[in-house]
Amino acid sequence: MDLDLLLSELKKNKDPGTGLGIASQAVNGINELVVDAGRGKFPWSRIPGKGTKGELWYRNRLYWLKTIPLDGDGCFIALHSESPVYQKNKKGRWPADLFGLFHERQTTMLCVIELKAGTAGDNVLYAIVEGARNLHLLRQAHPALVKSWVAAGKADRNAWGKGNPLAEVSKKRTKLIILGDWAWIKAQGKWKGAAKTLRGLLANSLKQDLSIHCLNKNAKPASKPHALLPVWRRL
Repeated sequence: MDLDLLLSELKKNKDPGTGLGIASQAVNGINELVVDAGRGKFPWSRIPGKGTKGELWYRNRLYWLKTIPLDGDGCFIALHSESPVYQKNKKGRWPADLFGLFHERQTTMLCVIELKAGTAGDNVLYAIVEGARNLHLLRQAHPALVKSWVAAGKADRNAWGKGNPLAEVSKKRTKLIILGDWAWIKAQGKWKGAAKTLRGLLANSLKQDLSIHCLNKNAKPASKPHALLPVWRRL
C-alpha cells in the first residue's frame, strides 16, 4: 500500500494493535523511498517566526535555544527549522520540524525532531513514521547538505565559521527524536508497548535510533524559552 495511504490510516487509528501493523508496513515502505537531492534549496538562514500555540510555538522556541540537553550525556544541536526534503516522483516536499545533530559521547549523528502537542495531537506511531520518513530522505541527501553548507554565506554559518557540522557525522546510524509537551505525552499511555516494538523495527530496518522525550510540564505558550527545559526521556 502507498505510504501516504498508510499514514492516513494511521493518523485516524485508535487501536495500538492495529496501528502497529499499519506502522510496520509503513516503515517497510520507507526503505523504498528515494530522495530528490537536486530539487529545491536548503535555506540555512531561515529565521522562524513566533508561531501559533502548540507545535509551531514549541518548534520556534526550541530552534532559538539551538542546543537542547537531553537525558544522559546526549544533546541536540538545531541547524534548521522545518527543513525541506524532496522525494523522487513526488510533488511537494516533506518538512521535518527540527533538523540538526545528535551528539552523545564520541558519536555525532544526523537527527530529526518531530514535535507533538496537546491531547488531540497525532498518536505516537504516526509521529514515529512521519519522522522516520523525513530522516530517511535527509540521510540520503547528506552529500547535498554538506555542499549546501559550504555554499552558504558567512552570516548563515555564523558561529560555525569555516567548520562544517555535517561533514563528520556518523554514516552508519541516524537519530529520531519524538518530543511532546506534557499533555501529549500523558495521552500516549496506551501506545507505549506498540512504540517500543516499532523502535526495534526502525533500528533494524532503517538504522535509526529512536527516543521519545517530554518537555518540562510547566512549559506552555507565553513561558520563557528556558522553561522548556529540562527535556525528559520517556521511552
